[in-house]
Amino acid sequence: MLLPFFYAVVLAWTVSSSTVSLMTPIDEQLPSIARVNESFSWSFSPSTFRSSAGEISYSVSSLPPWLSFDPSTKTFHGTPAAKDEGNPVITVTAQDSTSSVSSQFTLCVTPYPPPTLHIPLAAQFYAANPSLSSVFPLSPHSALTTPDPALRIPPRWSFSIGFQPDTFTTEHSLFYDVLQANGSGLPEWMEFNSRSLTLNGVVPDDRILQSPYAIALVLHASDQEGYTADTLPFDIITAAHELCQPEPLPTINITDATPFNISLSSPDDFAGILVDGKGIEPVNITSLSIDTLSLDWLKFDSASRMLSGDPPSDTQGQRFFLPVTLGTSFNQSFQTNVSLAMVPSYFCNPTLPPIVIGDDRIVDFNLIQDFSNATSDQTGDVKLSAAFDSPASGDCLAFNPATAQLSGTVPEDFSASRIDITFTAYSNKTHSTSHTFLSLTLPSTSKSKKKAFSHPSNLSAAAHRKLVLALGIVFGAIGGVCALGVFFSAFRRCAKVDDTAKADEEGRNAWSDSDKKWYGVGDEEKGYGFSMPRAAMDIQNPFGAGAELVTPVRPTPDYGALGLGLRRVAERSGSDPISNGSPGSSQSPRLMRKGEFMTRIRQT
Repeated sequence: MLLPFFYAVVLAWTVSSSTVSLMTPIDEQLPSIARVNESFSWSFSPSTFRSSAGEISYSVSSLPPWLSFDPSTKTFHGTPAAKDEGNPVITVTAQDSTSSVSSQFTLCVTPYPPPTLHIPLAAQFYAANPSLSSVFPLSPHSALTTPDPALRIPPRWSFSIGFQPDTFTTEHSLFYDVLQANGSGLPEWMEFNSRSLTLNGVVPDDRILQSPYAIALVLHASDQEGYTADTLPFDIITAAHELCQPEPLPTINITDATPFNISLSSPDDFAGILVDGKGIEPVNITSLSIDTLSLDWLKFDSASRMLSGDPPSDTQGQRFFLPVTLGTSFNQSFQTNVSLAMVPSYFCNPTLPPIVIGDDRIVDFNLIQDFSNATSDQTGDVKLSAAFDSPASGDCLAFNPATAQLSGTVPEDFSASRIDITFTAYSNKTHSTSHTFLSLTLPSTSKSKKKAFSHPSNLSAAAHRKLVLALGIVFGAIGGVCALGVFFSAFRRCAKVDDTAKADEEGRNAWSDSDKKWYGVGDEEKGYGFSMPRAAMDIQNPFGAGAELVTPVRPTPDYGALGLGLRRVAERSGSDPISNGSPGSSQSPRLMRKGEFMTRIRQT
């Protein structure tokens, strides 16, 4: 019981999933008007019906006797007579393997003459037309050229295209409409206003419509509303840029019997190719191919865009044409030709002797010395340019076309060891180019660094702050140590205590022979000599003879709690060196003689 039910469900699902469907009613496709005694032919859109089951078969019903239908081309054709005038209703049925669907339309048969074309669309699509807003007519020889008149609209642009009311003329009323070329309706991002005769819309982003994207449209004109009497096809192309070539590529001048290597990297090599009305830049060229199979002595490397060869000596005065395919970064390309002419070049040699830059890394080179005699009749007609092998080379070197001077300074941190330069001379008179190649060899970085100290100017802000902090810590520590040393030196000097045993007169009188010997004090009588002043009793009395001479006694300094002062202590011998133990002496019998004290210290 479950098995038949399962088969029934599968069959129902198959029928529902493969049902043929009507996408665009035929009556909305503006059928053509049939004219009495004139041949009639019209086809409905291939996208009118759609089926997921595969091939669709077509059949019709209610056809008038004069009309035939071809299912393979979906075309109605025939010639109506005067008696056939009217509006017959025709039914078209589409059927696949499981289902079918029908669509009706009303045919119009009339004896009136059709409208006549007055202003073609090509005459209306020009830049100064006020009826065109935010659109660009295609330039001659554009890579976007189509067989029909076309307008270019950049992505995400709103636009408005107005048609002239007298595009067609007739003795009766005129009706206009716009559909896609396949008969289906307009895309959802554009609409046609039949009252103002304007086509308006907003182009989607290029991620939705990959640029360039072309939409084939048709302007329908009729003397009966809902029908078509005549059509004018045109195209809308969505693209951000337009590539065109109003002129051929410049002729490349080559000297016979002279090997050459030409880098096609200058804008002058592609003069005649325009992008939005301006000369194309080599950076916008993503692919370049030159077919050199016809010349066995010629080669072209697409990766480096280097054209090289060794022409035979019997090619003087000849010209060769080579096919070229060029592609751009904005997804547009075209095919063209380039010619090689065996004529004297603007330069003496196709390759100049290489130059080794000095340790100062300064470049100062004049190209005038390498001009050939062929330039005498081209003065003021030639445009010079220089193409570098990398953008970094062009940043540090500059070429002045007016003086033909190459100058600049290569920085120390330049990564490459060589700079290759291709000089191009373009003649406006002959629309031709001449080339020469120069190589600059740079000195080694280590050799340049020995010349002078290079300040690290390429540090980042964070690294620079870290360097400043480290230097501050190092020099701060050194300064702190120096300041501490100066402080202790000054403190030591201020805290120094004079030896009272040596400076005090009373102390010197108490010295023994061993004390005097320790301090180096001389004694004339004992043969030691002297280095101290004479005793006070030997000095002449300034108060006169017989007056009492008092020897001042230096008081013992008191240093408080510093512990650095020397104080007299009682001698254990109990003798007084000054009074010799006489009565009334102020010295304590317990004081130790200083000489004895110092002797004991030495012995200890």
